[in-house]
Amino acid sequence: MNRKIILGGLLSIFTLAMSFASAENQNSKQEILVKITDAKAFMTVQTSLQNLGSKSELLTEQWVLVKMPKTRAASVMKALEADEGVELIQPNYPIHLLEDYSSQDRLRNAALKKSLERLNGRVNPPDNPAIPAAPQTSTGVADPLFAKQWGMLDSGVKDAWKVTMGDPNMIVAVIDTGVDYTHEDLLPNMWRNTNEIPDNGIDDDNNGYVDDVIGWDFSSNDNKPYDFKGSANPGHGTHCAGNVAARGFNGTGIAGVAPLVKIMALRFIGEKGQGTTADAIKAIKYAVDNGAKVLSNSWGSEGEDPNEGTQNQALRD
Repeated sequence: MNRKIILGGLLSIFTLAMSFASAENQNSKQEILVKITDAKAFMTVQTSLQNLGSKSELLTEQWVLVKMPKTRAASVMKALEADEGVELIQPNYPIHLLEDYSSQDRLRNAALKKSLERLNGRVNPPDNPAIPAAPQTSTGVADPLFAKQWGMLDSGVKDAWKVTMGDPNMIVAVIDTGVDYTHEDLLPNMWRNTNEIPDNGIDDDNNGYVDDVIGWDFSSNDNKPYDFKGSANPGHGTHCAGNVAARGFNGTGIAGVAPLVKIMALRFIGEKGQGTTADAIKAIKYAVDNGAKVLSNSWGSEGEDPNEGTQNQALRD
């Protein structure tokens, strides 16, 4: 089997091409990820793909997302196989949450409009409130629901807080279903892109994303990485963000394990609890490029079955 193909079993080029189905575009399009040797190779691959009616997008310096019509799949695969600038080819593997956190587009859109109304006027984060010198409750914090956070208590977080509660300059990217960034226990700790002017329709910092003041939604490709489950319960990303950095000592809700760090909201998992490897890569790259030092990735990828000899190399890279 050709070393360029990351798949178990001996498959013909045609069969292989037909197996690279995108999770989101199974009706007419297929998507694959291609590892190239250098920037020059991308130009060659891009030209070749254009001639075959396919599109390419450079995700990182080495990985390219290829979108091709099903009718051209076999031709595209054959061309890539013959290209010396191509190192590896793999599916754009679907990525899933480990639990069902699906929501409804209609409900999410309604909540999104309301959340933006709350966010307006609060573009700049409030000053960090002072941490009380002495505990205000028997649990050691002033957050009324902290006593119910058995995981926090069992982890010994109160002892850790004697050393640090987190540096406000530390950015943690929650790469997930998005974050309810107007939640009263999260809003004070949300990261802001200070190099971007809100709502002016301009990419002020020239990073390729317009008005990304709070993060980015790689699922909907917009600047509103808002999380909404469709019920009174928070969505998965909001749940993760709360565990990381719900504001402590504010008399509200819970406390995160690092209640002073900043949360960067990045959404790539949609309402059905599923995303793609390409969008996960975009989110990871955005996080690193914009100063995040810790990334929360609470999800699983297909294509990681050692029994089948497969691995999601693009995501690992």
